[in-house]
Amino acid sequence: MRPRRNNPIKPEMNEECLVWLEGYKYEGYKYEGYHKYSELYVDFSNERDIELFKSETGIEIGDKSFLLIKNITSEHILRRDSYYSLNLEILKEKKNYLYRPINNDDEEMSAIFAGVIEFKNQSTSELLNFLSKPHRHETSSLSKTTSIDKISDLLPNEIDKVKVLNVLQGNWNELKYNEQVKIVYDIGGCLYSSMNNNVQRWKQCGDKYSLYKPILVISHWDVDHYITLVDISEDELKNSFSGVICPNHKAGHMATQTWEKLKRVFNHNAIKIDIPSRKSKYVLNELFSEGDKIWLYIGEKNSNRNLSGIQVFVEGEYKDCLLTGDCNYRQVENILNLNRQSANSTKPIAFVVPHHGTEVYPSNVQLTLNKNSNSVAIISVGKNNYGHPSNNTIKYLSPYFGNIKKTDNDGDVEDRL
Repeated sequence: MRPRRNNPIKPEMNEECLVWLEGYKYEGYKYEGYHKYSELYVDFSNERDIELFKSETGIEIGDKSFLLIKNITSEHILRRDSYYSLNLEILKEKKNYLYRPINNDDEEMSAIFAGVIEFKNQSTSELLNFLSKPHRHETSSLSKTTSIDKISDLLPNEIDKVKVLNVLQGNWNELKYNEQVKIVYDIGGCLYSSMNNNVQRWKQCGDKYSLYKPILVISHWDVDHYITLVDISEDELKNSFSGVICPNHKAGHMATQTWEKLKRVFNHNAIKIDIPSRKSKYVLNELFSEGDKIWLYIGEKNSNRNLSGIQVFVEGEYKDCLLTGDCNYRQVENILNLNRQSANSTKPIAFVVPHHGTEVYPSNVQLTLNKNSNSVAIISVGKNNYGHPSNNTIKYLSPYFGNIKKTDNDGDVEDRL
């Protein structure tokens, strides 16, 4: 489980408390021209910021570092995947908000959240400076990239099945050969999941993984793509995987601590891929490793780290497969063009739809696919407030795929390749 903070770092006087904005729910341009956010998902930048927060506010947050902050207005549009300076003066005024700690037994949110800060109904001006403009620095990127020469040695020669696990509003995929799991692509779950639910899901998979020692690929460092790693012990990781591949993103405290754990466990087989610079007007992706039947791509540099993640393309005997993470459809088309040589290819494909079936972007991209009754689009999705999957996305996919499956309806989805 997570290590406790035994030797806290004492903050300096007049320090800023830096936090990482993982995401939010945006309610629109309201309240006399101010932007309204019903929820912010905030992680701290590092241990020093956690200690500063605790000492200045008197709020104890235990061994977790995420806060769910409700009812916020801002003069500026907030940007996810960015660092902000937290205005602790507002949090010293306890009358402004209610705080509810979350313990490990809570049925919801106990996987990552330490507590909920909910601001009361009050004038907008009191909350405007809660988050300042984003800080532009790279101090919490994961660290120097390990050599990627050994990746091809870790990849299996063949894959004959894909499985998309039902982890609600998260992502967790398996690639198999002869029923042996060879690659685990993401190991995520719902942001609101309980620690107990994640532990139970891991127990269902961990014993199986210990038999086959698959390689773990983390598409990108959004929590819903790696959340289960937070509660897996180092011994369990060592017994379950042969190594890990992930992109070298900026990240908050939880992602950084998770990466440090992976480094301790896998040493030279903990491999980070630097994000390539953009080569053209559009954000595309680059091939960084390939096996006999498997190709690994990474998206080019962008302020939206969804577009700078890792994708996996598999050439199966009967059907191809593309695991997308949260990339966009121009990147999908780029991979299809690079791997399916002919625009007239009739070979079916198992396509794991990007980002839980969010709106297609760019909307004018036409995929290099002919409709095949054996092609399947698989959407990993659960109950959410984002409108996933979008009805427009379902309509967009229908001309290409004979079947569209959703994990919220179909449970775990498995397909032969």
